[in-house]
Amino acid sequence: MKDKHTYDLIEGIRDIENSDFDFDKIDEDIDFDIDDKDINKIKSMTYEKLGKSKLKKYKSKKIVSIVVSIILTIIIGTPVALAIVDQLYKYDSSSGKIIKSEKPIYVLEEPMTKEVGKGKITVTSVIVNPKEKNIEIDDVAENIVGFDYIKREIKVNGKNIRSDMYYEAGSGWENKIEHFYKYKKEDKVEYVIKLKDNSDKITTVNFEINLSEATSVEKYNQNIPKDTKHNITLSTIPKEENHNLIIELMAIPNTKDLNFEIDSYSKDMYEERGTEIFLKDANNKRVEAEFVDDDNSTNKYKFNTENLKKPYTIEISKLKIKTTDNKEKKVKLPKLKIGERKEINKVIILESKNNALTKENNKVIIKSVKRKLVDGEEMYSMNIDYPDNENTQIRVSDVNTNPVMTIFGTTKNSILNWSKTASLEDGFYRSIDLYMARDRIKGNESDKARIAEFKMSLYSYEVEGNWKLIIK
Repeated sequence: MKDKHTYDLIEGIRDIENSDFDFDKIDEDIDFDIDDKDINKIKSMTYEKLGKSKLKKYKSKKIVSIVVSIILTIIIGTPVALAIVDQLYKYDSSSGKIIKSEKPIYVLEEPMTKEVGKGKITVTSVIVNPKEKNIEIDDVAENIVGFDYIKREIKVNGKNIRSDMYYEAGSGWENKIEHFYKYKKEDKVEYVIKLKDNSDKITTVNFEINLSEATSVEKYNQNIPKDTKHNITLSTIPKEENHNLIIELMAIPNTKDLNFEIDSYSKDMYEERGTEIFLKDANNKRVEAEFVDDDNSTNKYKFNTENLKKPYTIEISKLKIKTTDNKEKKVKLPKLKIGERKEINKVIILESKNNALTKENNKVIIKSVKRKLVDGEEMYSMNIDYPDNENTQIRVSDVNTNPVMTIFGTTKNSILNWSKTASLEDGFYRSIDLYMARDRIKGNESDKARIAEFKMSLYSYEVEGNWKLIIK
């Protein structure tokens, strides 16, 4: 953690000398989750600055100033803060997943594939989180024929820890399971898939799971091409094969209050309209990336580099991301009769303190709403928009809607389900149908006006940043 930025900040801060800071209550005095290892680093830096190695209490204003300065360094995001944030993220090289955890995470050393007849099953990722006491396993399969049923087991030291029943099997799948597991380094872990045919004959496919500690993103990112925009760092390990440059992209936040998952680094691969990821060579020749069809990841791209000259610049203009840990807000729609439509232009502010993206762009406007019956189902149709999208590079593209539950577990005046329609122009969701819980109707009560209510939160963004990764 020791760097000149920290000491510059320590020497430069004068207006906090009146702070009443108790070092022994460091976890209580700041709204920031710092583990014991980082607290010890902070203490060591403070001791070094003061030239004292056994300081326990901090009473003088000068000492208080130094300690608070170090804490501020962490909070405001200097390179010291970045080092701590990077340690929070671990990289699973098998699947390309980013795992957020302050403690060590153990992952599969490399994907494992077993042939079954003319098909194959691949375990693409295993993640063990000792702090959460959890194991997560992903597997994919193709061309698995001649079997009617499937069952999965997790064995630890020969004992199955997961109860499961046989259920209908398909010829191909992408599957994820999670289960409670207390990690021990000496454990022998096996993943077992059992396939049963129509004569009840069972074929067992066994995977011995070899785990290793996941690399921190900080270490992974040390000597590879990377660029940071909007507090999001993109990086890649380039690989060259037969006049092709293959990249596998990774994105992490640079602050602890930025929570997201990558939806896409480019246009949807099924749209068949290109990727909009480009490589520019030393002579300014540009080629567009192609998708790499890989069962194990969705973040791989390749460029044809024949007759191109290094250094290369990889240009990624936009990211599509899904936000997490967002606060929900209750929304009430006006009373309407069936068939009635109303312009309401209601602005909903959905800022969430634990997600920095929502501070940049957090407004949703409900422009109009209509209550209707379609095939016997009652719904409210909403037209929405995102009023701040025009003036920012961080644009809201979708929202979540959820029921409002009563204390009895019912959903009176609330939604049961919903469907959304994306705009053909930009793929943003602006039309939402809310399927309502029907009241018991007596006589002409179906003509009565009723309200509708639901909970809304921000869900996805398009972030324009023009990241540039230099490959020499």
